[in-house]
Amino acid sequence: MSHHRALNDAQAASEILHLCLSKNTGDIDDIRKTNILHERLEVNDLPNKTGIYYFLNQSDDVIYIGKSKNIRQRVKTHLANYKTKKGQNIIEQIAKIDFELLGSELIALLKESNEIKKYNPVYNRRQRKKLHAWSTYAYVAKDGFYRIGIGKAEIPNGSFINGYSTKQGAQNELFKWVDKYQLCQKLCGLLKGGEGIPCFHYNLKQCRGACCNKENAPEYNERVQLLIDDQEIPDKSFYIIDRGRNNNEKSCIKIENGKYIGYGFFERSLHYSNLLELDAYIDNYDDNKDVRAIIRSFIHQKKVRKIIPLE
Repeated sequence: MSHHRALNDAQAASEILHLCLSKNTGDIDDIRKTNILHERLEVNDLPNKTGIYYFLNQSDDVIYIGKSKNIRQRVKTHLANYKTKKGQNIIEQIAKIDFELLGSELIALLKESNEIKKYNPVYNRRQRKKLHAWSTYAYVAKDGFYRIGIGKAEIPNGSFINGYSTKQGAQNELFKWVDKYQLCQKLCGLLKGGEGIPCFHYNLKQCRGACCNKENAPEYNERVQLLIDDQEIPDKSFYIIDRGRNNNEKSCIKIENGKYIGYGFFERSLHYSNLLELDAYIDNYDDNKDVRAIIRSFIHQKKVRKIIPLE
């Protein structure tokens, strides 16, 4: 962890929690409560830039790790969360905040995933179990046809396709897939209807009839499998070039034969004749399904600045 000390006063946390739980809390101004905490813990000195932040207790144990495009504002949100048990526990236990500026939202997510696995923070249980709040997944139903669903977790025997921060984001992408791959709205859970009744898209000749026995399972499933394959990180080697931690810097993420190698930063003014020269700036990190899902999501949502093949 690259530590940047932003606060070191556990007494403030205890004082705030005492005020919040006091019988006289109705007489205490919310602004006063937050100001006490922020002033004691120097929260206003935190950067309003992209990176990850660490909450530590008095024993220097990491109790929570988060990522944000505005670290200061996100921390303030945490420290104003008096109404939940988790929020109260964090306020009571927090003694220090460390942070690391990363510039790139993609790198911040990759680093957050790595650090949560490394430190196993007590208040990151959900992140340890699950990368995204919502996901799209595919499975073969009893009738032999692929179904695509949206849920908060992967289902048993289901193939994870992609992850999303909101249900609406998952639905929006699923509608795009239906159009692109000529899938059935009913089989994708986007339209209800009786068995054998054609979906709306069939009447528009945008569905080939999987919903009304006009298309067989192998033909339909082939297009769903194509969709799934298209969402994978290409089994190739390339660099993702993104923003750096300041205006004089760029970041690079290396993928080799479809596997995540790591990331690094280099001067914007650097002139390199061979992309492999960037290897000198790469710090290696573990490749796993979580980081691949993050990278895959950014690529397919076109949220990366530049992709340069290494071939």
